[in-house]
Amino acid sequence: DFEVFTGRAEIKSGPAYDALPEDKKLKADRINFLCEQFLSADRYVIAAPMWSLFFSGRLKNYLDCIIQNHKVIEINEQVVKGLLDDKVRRMVYIQSSGGKYDNIVTSRLDYGTDYLHVLFKFLGVKEFLTLPVEGTGINNMNIAGALMRAADETDHVVEMLLKD
Repeated sequence: DFEVFTGRAEIKSGPAYDALPEDKKLKADRINFLCEQFLSADRYVIAAPMWSLFFSGRLKNYLDCIIQNHKVIEINEQVVKGLLDDKVRRMVYIQSSGGKYDNIVTSRLDYGTDYLHVLFKFLGVKEFLTLPVEGTGINNMNIAGALMRAADETDHVVEMLLKD
């Protein structure tokens, strides 16, 4: 809700917050809660389907809410930078897709994974891993096969997330 923001990536606070109607205050409070929850973590697991070579608008809305100036990023006249490099943080992105793609197609058309990788690296997340669950959109055998292929990678993903 743009009405709870003062400007680029910044939630209203102080007198500007106090002047909001109650329903807008609830929205601002929810956004701040999500941002604080995100900041308190050092491991992130995002699971989303591929939609038209990207991820859903809901995930983009979430990212737009949590990436706040002076909290997750710093935006000023001198610099635009991520602030998550204060500790080692790791992320895994689990993405399901209806089709099964070879590496050449995936590397050129998987815009959602590329976007998240670049974004989280910019924010300061040290390690980023993907877990594709490809081929879920054809029939039940494909879904089972996709889940089995993903399960083969799960131990590696969990190991990476849990290491010190």
